[in-house]
Amino acid sequence: DYVVHLCHAYMESHRGDRVNRTRDALAKMGFSIIGGAVTTFGDGCMLFFCTFLFFLKFAWIVTSTIFFALIWALLFLPAVMFIAGPQDDTGNLRVYARRVHQWYKTRQEQKSLK
Repeated sequence: DYVVHLCHAYMESHRGDRVNRTRDALAKMGFSIIGGAVTTFGDGCMLFFCTFLFFLKFAWIVTSTIFFALIWALLFLPAVMFIAGPQDDTGNLRVYARRVHQWYKTRQEQKSLK
């Protein structure tokens, strides 16, 4: 879930290059992601004090999932976005649709000239 929020903020950034888009995404969503992770991790830690085995195992699942998701979203994903994230209009379907429309339009014009 954290990765989705960061990727969405990355794609919504109006900067063109990868580094600045990654910085924008981390600046916009970083504190919210950390806040959500801290509260959920804290809730999972409270379950460690339960005596039922189900809640104890659920505490391990919740805390480990949140820990690894946070590490993945805030360490690995920004590194990947720095190296291989889309730049400029890459991945923007409106741009591709516009290009296909212009290609089709010129093709129709070329057919009508023949």
